[in-house]
Amino acid sequence: MNDAMCLPMQDGPRRSGGRIVAAILLGLCIIALLSWLHYEQRRALQQATRHVQELRQAQVELAKGFLQISLAGTSGSSFSQHTGLALLQQSVLSFERSLDQLGVLDGVEAEAFRRSAEAFRARLAAWRQAPATDQRGLVALRIAFADLERRTDRVDHAARRYIETLNAHNEQTYTFSLLGSVLSLCLIVGIILKITGNERRSLKERQKALELLAAIAESTEDAIFAKDNEGRYLLFNRAASRFVGKSAETMLGRDDRDLFPAEQAEMLMQVGRQVMRQERILTQEEALDTAVGARVFLATKGPLRDGEGRVIGIFGISRDITEQKLAEREIERQVLRLKAAEEALRELNATLEMRVAERTAELAALNQSLESFVYSTSHDLKAPLRGIEGYSRLLAEDYGDRLNDEGRLFIANICNGIARMHELIDDLLTYSRMERRKLERTPVDLPSLVGGVLAERREEIAARAVAVVQAVPPLAVCADVEGLQLVLRNLIENALKFSLEGSAPRIEIGARQDEKTVTLWISDSGIGFDMKYHERIFEIFQRLHRLEDYPGTGIGLALVKKAMQRMGGRVWAESVPGQGASFYVQLPK
Repeated sequence: MNDAMCLPMQDGPRRSGGRIVAAILLGLCIIALLSWLHYEQRRALQQATRHVQELRQAQVELAKGFLQISLAGTSGSSFSQHTGLALLQQSVLSFERSLDQLGVLDGVEAEAFRRSAEAFRARLAAWRQAPATDQRGLVALRIAFADLERRTDRVDHAARRYIETLNAHNEQTYTFSLLGSVLSLCLIVGIILKITGNERRSLKERQKALELLAAIAESTEDAIFAKDNEGRYLLFNRAASRFVGKSAETMLGRDDRDLFPAEQAEMLMQVGRQVMRQERILTQEEALDTAVGARVFLATKGPLRDGEGRVIGIFGISRDITEQKLAEREIERQVLRLKAAEEALRELNATLEMRVAERTAELAALNQSLESFVYSTSHDLKAPLRGIEGYSRLLAEDYGDRLNDEGRLFIANICNGIARMHELIDDLLTYSRMERRKLERTPVDLPSLVGGVLAERREEIAARAVAVVQAVPPLAVCADVEGLQLVLRNLIENALKFSLEGSAPRIEIGARQDEKTVTLWISDSGIGFDMKYHERIFEIFQRLHRLEDYPGTGIGLALVKKAMQRMGGRVWAESVPGQGASFYVQLPK
């Protein structure tokens, strides 16, 4: 043996070839017995599965039979009362027969099912003898059927649990069979090695087997060891030597008290005594102070037996899981941090929701106050205007002939100013409503909408001899109809107003689309504007020309911009002075 692993070897008594044959036969008998147990368990599972399938088929036939008798006689139906009765009787018998064979219910549940079946038979017999118009008998039969169906559902549930239990037992039996077969094979090999231990030829083979075992043990990073019944080491591989900082030869014949602190050594020796006393494999985590520092091992220990099956010590495999435990602790810390962050985020969300609700309520109150203020102000402004307008008209009608031309001009200017003031107040109200009104987005057909707006100005267009070219393809957008109509009215009115000075006024309306948006444009042949004023023309009350030259309130384009913002779109313009202007509105599809 090399320095990393040592295993003491003893010569056993010579055994005859008959003993070897007996050992092989014993192992084969164990394997056969375990295989037979697995076969019986599997057969029981197959029988139970077949009975469960019969139960479910009976349940289906029960439902079919009741459906047949319930719908028999219905006009145009193919259901037969005779067929339904046969199915019901056969399904109840199948249930009782399969239930007796399967035995999945306890005595109380089984008796309850039989009582329910008898009650259903009795109701069925009573219903068959009753007149066809007896609805009370049919209702009683349906109640009995519902109770029986509920009982069959319980039977089905119990059968599923019984199948699951049999499956679990079958898997356990298979595992035990496989483990028993492996152990039996190992026992056969052990007996053969012991019987032939004192023979020279078998001694050489045993030496090779031990060298192979040593090579396997040395090739692993897990610590592999064996102890006698006093806790002294019989086997120590290289990985174990590295952890304790001592050679394997040094450790042979010594115990844990020579390797670890007293408390840890006592714990390890106590575990060894427990394994030998209980004669079962034990797996647990062990925290030890080693030559390479504090480490955590996942140790699996089991009883070590001799050729006669007597426990002579323990064997063990310990895997270093320190890094895994550190990672688990780090994960736990991160989970705690995530939970804390989640709780903080939940509190923050609650706070934000509360603040949003408060701000929403404040904004709603503010909008309500603003709306009341706007309407109140408009009413207060219009009231004196109506008085001024009325007195101006009375003055013109009653005293117009007494005034000179200049006086009548003054009265006309007053009336024009009043009309302009009315228009300004109405535009302000429209702007205010656009700021607050609820939008209703619906699919809008652009050609129809443009045509409708142009029809409103048909007489004005004809009177001014404006050539209008409408080249809007059949496109649709998702927008607020009233808001989009307002946009088109203002832009068309703007185009008409600034195209009057041309010798051949012309307005062109077109549209195009891409993957996400639809763009509509209105171009005119009017006076145009300098692009340095582009942003200014979309601001409220901003004008580039005198009121006397081009009438208006200065709110129209600002209203267009506000409407487009509310609908999720945008508006812009392109122009060259003296060469007309083009206004574009873009909306999502």
